[in-house]
Amino acid sequence: MKLRNQDIGDMVIRRKIIHMASGLLITFLIYKNIIGAREVFIFCIFGFIISMLCKRFKIPFFSWVLKMVEEPKQTMIFPGRGALFFLLGVIMVLSIRHFTLDIALASIAILTVADPVSHLVGVQFGRIKHPLSLNKLVEGNIAGAIVGFFAAMRFVTPLEAGVASITAMIVEALEVEVNHQAIDDNLLVPLAAGTAIYLLRLYV
Repeated sequence: MKLRNQDIGDMVIRRKIIHMASGLLITFLIYKNIIGAREVFIFCIFGFIISMLCKRFKIPFFSWVLKMVEEPKQTMIFPGRGALFFLLGVIMVLSIRHFTLDIALASIAILTVADPVSHLVGVQFGRIKHPLSLNKLVEGNIAGAIVGFFAAMRFVTPLEAGVASITAMIVEALEVEVNHQAIDDNLLVPLAAGTAIYLLRLYV
């Protein structure tokens, strides 16, 4: 059954809300030292197993959630792909030796709020095409950078938060590809944010 544009739009909104809520929870748990990279890795493995099972079977709760947030064609290919890549992005910034915990937390905070806000604002209010992307809108990118700045400022200085958030949104707009395959934003955004803060501390 072909979905209407309104149905797809509602799915995207629900997906972005879940992205933000789960990201805030993970950020809080890491900040309170309740979980770390090892625990997030376990979540990721568990999520991958559930994802593969959902391709073949209806799994209570998980299949229902996927039906609410993903198009059927995506569920057939890779259920919960965005959530798994989000966890991988979190693991990555927690595991990079040069990223201190405050850098990792700021990067995760930017990933948590900037990406969904950028998309939602772009869809609702965006009018100006982004010069770096065929699919992004300037208004959404700016909104993402602003909320990312305030989220990151909880963990790093205002200068670091601003540079990290702007860098992350620029990289998100670029849509980086390797062998004609787009690299997921959930990997690029936290890596770009964390690298920006690290280099700022190193050279400024």
